[in-house]
Amino acid sequence: MAFAEDTTVDVIGDVDPLTYPVIKAILETNGYELWESQLEDGTTVINVRSASPRGGQTAPVDPVSPIYVADEDDPIQAPGEELATLVLQLNYTTAQVVRTALQELLGIAGAGNASGSVKIVTVPENETMLIRAKMRVLEHIQRVVKYIDVEVTGPDQSLTIRELFYADAQSIVSIVTEALSEFSPTGSTGRRATPTPGQAGRGNTARNLSSGTQAGESTRLIPDDRTQKIIIQSTDLDELDLVHQLIDELDTKVRNVRNTTWIYKVNYLKAEELADNIRQLVEGSEGSLRRSTTGRTTNNRTSRTGAGNTGGVQSQQQFTPTRIVPHEQTNSLIIQAEPEEYEEIENILKQIDKRRRQVFLEVALVQVKDSSSLNYTIEFLAGNLDDQNLAGILLSSFGASTVTPALDPSGVITGLTRAPGVPTGLGGIIQQDGQFPLIINALKSDEDSNILATPFILADDNQENSISVTNEIFYTTSSTSNINVTTSQQSESAGITLNLIPTISSEVVLLELQLEVSSFSGISDGTGALPDRSTNVVSSKVTIPDGGMFIIGGLAQMSQSEIESKIPFLGDLPFLGPLFQSSGSNTARDNLYVFLSAHIMDDSTYNGLGSFTKDAIKGVRSFDDDIRLQQFTDPNNPRDAAMEDKIVGENATEEEMQP
Repeated sequence: MAFAEDTTVDVIGDVDPLTYPVIKAILETNGYELWESQLEDGTTVINVRSASPRGGQTAPVDPVSPIYVADEDDPIQAPGEELATLVLQLNYTTAQVVRTALQELLGIAGAGNASGSVKIVTVPENETMLIRAKMRVLEHIQRVVKYIDVEVTGPDQSLTIRELFYADAQSIVSIVTEALSEFSPTGSTGRRATPTPGQAGRGNTARNLSSGTQAGESTRLIPDDRTQKIIIQSTDLDELDLVHQLIDELDTKVRNVRNTTWIYKVNYLKAEELADNIRQLVEGSEGSLRRSTTGRTTNNRTSRTGAGNTGGVQSQQQFTPTRIVPHEQTNSLIIQAEPEEYEEIENILKQIDKRRRQVFLEVALVQVKDSSSLNYTIEFLAGNLDDQNLAGILLSSFGASTVTPALDPSGVITGLTRAPGVPTGLGGIIQQDGQFPLIINALKSDEDSNILATPFILADDNQENSISVTNEIFYTTSSTSNINVTTSQQSESAGITLNLIPTISSEVVLLELQLEVSSFSGISDGTGALPDRSTNVVSSKVTIPDGGMFIIGGLAQMSQSEIESKIPFLGDLPFLGPLFQSSGSNTARDNLYVFLSAHIMDDSTYNGLGSFTKDAIKGVRSFDDDIRLQQFTDPNNPRDAAMEDKIVGENATEEEMQP
């Protein structure tokens, strides 16, 4: 190799391998600098020159010195004051550890800097050290390194994989780790580890083991949930045997002695609805509320044969799937689940199955109706039916009478028989020769009606309730099949229907209500035709304070109608027109008000309910003093006796106490 100065460096000894980092370290030790440059054609050129003095230090006295490769069998033998370079290749200890020890021993201040006549350069790629000093110093350093770079033998490491057949890998690792927890893990020695035959070529495996669970002083366990296997790394054979012994005792088939069927008595809800909710919760968690590894063991795992399985392929433990069946007669839930699973389900049920808050709803329906109608009718008959000659007959009919013709055997009309009706109101008849040529009828009617309904209900929180006050009319329908005609009675109702859904908060009630008011314009004539039906619907969401009142009004209707029936031309004649017509007028008004109040029932002893019941009984008795309500109580139940006092009252007379 050519240098900037006409100087050569001889390498004495066998340096294997003689790589570029080694050559660079040798030259830097002898006072040369190396740098790389690139030519225009892309060729890389390594430049070498003598190092310039730094910090006022003089260049090495003798930049070129003999190089010796340390050999245990052939120590350095040279004049003591001669400068030389010693190449040390370490076998067991890292170069950094030896360099630190020599710096402290020889008093070298910084890495790679000369201190006096000693300079140390390390090559970390192949654990090689280059030391430039006098021969007597190098001889001393070689002897010191001989005692440092020695093989430190430790316990043999073993890596085994243990397969499980019944237990869960994560659970076994936790139990074994707890059993060996009295041993403390070993700290780091700082030495370069010597790979064991079991670890050779398994760099990735070693990295995975470092993230395992330390069990004892010399053992590490790693569970694999997918294959249900445990990776065991240990340097203590006795501890390893103990781990295998524990696994043998724990990985056994469990006898089915645990209770897996439970009965939960539902107190305040319906068992069918509650079962549907819990089923949705379990199905949403893939059949289990426990989302840990224990939950995954509910699925069967495929059995495998291994060293510990002498009986061939064995089946995995069957975990009880979660099933929930409602029993309607007793309002109970039959639950089949693992004890841990049932504990979670029971905790959820206890939080849901609680006494629901109630609200006492009072409703007053006030409907006011008034109507007025006026009708008058004039009918006449003119002509002589007794005359056998051609004669004219003139008559008018608006429903006040019935005219029936009299026929001879040949079908010729020989006379007319007129039978007047008996309508209400004022009526008049003008008779001549047994005939009724003129009938007069007049009627005026007025109607006023007030309807008052005061229903009240006790409603649970978030439950739909309905109050209806309706009238029902019947009509006839017929159906024809071939030659058979079938008739049946159908009904249609109209009236007032109020649907309520209360939501109770601390001091207010949110009411979601729908009010439907419908009515018929008349009555059915029995021929299958229904009268006209009108319907008004009001939907609202309103918040009422406890004890407050809500009013729905404005449901008013007013109708006016005039009916006139007349004979063409004649009914339009001045003055004489009313003789040939029938007239009527009708006016009707209808108004509805709804008053609603809510009272929240929070008392667990039902004191408020007893007070409301007492008021209701008084309202019933206000219709008739002879009405008595019997309150049946259980003498062995103190709650019934207390409720009777609230309903009847402590100062009730003996007559009030009797049915």
